[in-house]
Amino acid sequence: REGERSKSLLHEKVLITILELKQMMRRRLYTCAFSIFSLMFLARPTLGFTLHRALRTTSTCSSISRSFSKTSASLLPLRMTSEGENTSTVTDAQVVKDMLYRIKQCNNMPESAKTAMMDFSIDSQTVGKVTEKVAGLLCQSHTGMEPVFEIITTESQSRVLTLSKSARFTKESRTNSVKGVMDNLRSSGIITGWRDELYGLSSGFYEEPILLIERAAASFLGMLHYGVHINGIVSTEGRMWMARRSETKSKYPGYLDQMVAGGQPAGLSLMENVVKECMEEAGIPNDMTEKGIKAVGAISYEEFVPSDHQLIDGVIERVVLFNYDLDLPADFNPVPVDGEVQYFFKWSVEDIVNSMAKDYHDPIKPNCYICIIDYLLRNGVISPDTPGYLNVVRELRSGSCA
Repeated sequence: REGERSKSLLHEKVLITILELKQMMRRRLYTCAFSIFSLMFLARPTLGFTLHRALRTTSTCSSISRSFSKTSASLLPLRMTSEGENTSTVTDAQVVKDMLYRIKQCNNMPESAKTAMMDFSIDSQTVGKVTEKVAGLLCQSHTGMEPVFEIITTESQSRVLTLSKSARFTKESRTNSVKGVMDNLRSSGIITGWRDELYGLSSGFYEEPILLIERAAASFLGMLHYGVHINGIVSTEGRMWMARRSETKSKYPGYLDQMVAGGQPAGLSLMENVVKECMEEAGIPNDMTEKGIKAVGAISYEEFVPSDHQLIDGVIERVVLFNYDLDLPADFNPVPVDGEVQYFFKWSVEDIVNSMAKDYHDPIKPNCYICIIDYLLRNGVISPDTPGYLNVVRELRSGSCA
């Protein structure tokens, strides 16, 4: 273990050296860069060649992931623009503006989408939101003689999407009928990123599911879906574990991410899912998770996601994320297990705050920003006296929390 820790610390120092060298070369301090580079070659030839490869790439993080698989890395606490220039220390007021920008990336429902939206209801319960165009497509897509979906007009003259009588009235029959429609849309290339993971469709988190639906198809019904996001904290160091997403992920490949996060499937409690995801994504032993985990609240957002497919205009994401803080020992290093993560590394609070900038060169996955912003506010990183603070608080939970 001591050997692995020494190796990890050495890799952190190498990454810091690479970043320093890149900054020197951007500033045209070639003499200083060459001196450090030469010393590294003389002291450790292998590391010297690693530096040489890294400096020739456009992405330091990609180079590190290839050179040091499954190791931790601590990035320098610098705010850098996309052109690689450092900026001065930011104020709380600027950080609040940056936070709102990051939240709006997810919490975004344009007026055009609102006016084109209709309720999706089953048994007089509103369980989703869809656009007119998506509703029409769902009504046309069916495998039997009768459509599974239909649009009706209510007594108040509102148009509502619902299930037809052909879907019948049991959970199983409705699940199978809707699955047939979604399978058709998948075959047509309209639904992508199929996961073979079922979500429960209901009017609220604590209600019994009316039917089960494939995770990738959830947004086509505009249903509320849920997830668990875990902040991996090393409290003795004041740092947070971060992850680099796999390049094979269907959404946001290669982006930075929280240490562990996952959708909430049907049939599992929140804590069962937390323990499962921590082991599957980061190799965290169950007893370590159960000992260090703490539920800290939830955030919610609604987003209209435009589509390039000619048959639909876009889908509506309605999301509630349950947040957890997991305090981890300083000598524990998470490791990728299920292939969803390339590698893990640690960031300081300053690193995280710097990454909020609109022009930050290597951003975090959008909805993870929201969970991390909640963490920063809970830990007093931003003063509530700062103008805009309450706007951030409001935006973190502006979606439905049913």
